[in-house]
Amino acid sequence: MRRHFLNLTNGIEAIERHHLTGEEIEFVRISSTDCEHKLGAPQWDAILCELDTNLAMALARGDRCIVYDYSRDRDLSHALAYGVAWIRFALTVAWLGNVIKPLMVDGDDVSGFFARQWWRHTSKRARRKVAYFRSLMDRSLMEIDLSVVGGRTKHDAHWAYYRGVLRDVGR
Repeated sequence: MRRHFLNLTNGIEAIERHHLTGEEIEFVRISSTDCEHKLGAPQWDAILCELDTNLAMALARGDRCIVYDYSRDRDLSHALAYGVAWIRFALTVAWLGNVIKPLMVDGDDVSGFFARQWWRHTSKRARRKVAYFRSLMDRSLMEIDLSVVGGRTKHDAHWAYYRGVLRDVGR
């Protein structure tokens, strides 16, 4: 099953760009600011602690999950480029026992960096959350099917636009 997750707030643009309807969209919040400082551990841990339960459950079931987001300055927001890559990496290690190598983000192999974050800096709380969904995981799962769709925003911080799109979706 294919699942569409719109990262709040700019991901709402995907509704019009990809003609998504109300029943096929879900919302997720992966904060770009948590992904912008590669050198600190707390924000990477926070991404896992705040991992959306619907997204985690869909991935554990083996659903194909697509996260949409748009950025003012980049083709891929930090949430998509680093946040989703980190989620995919952490779940692959925790659920499947594999390390993704190489894991290219913005032209850099971040697999070693992510491995250090996982093994040295991930809290018990984050590990327990990830482990919970592993216990519900489809045992035939071979990979975490998590992809991204991004681009440059046309409506950054245009709240009236977002409210209008959300009001009209599925009607």
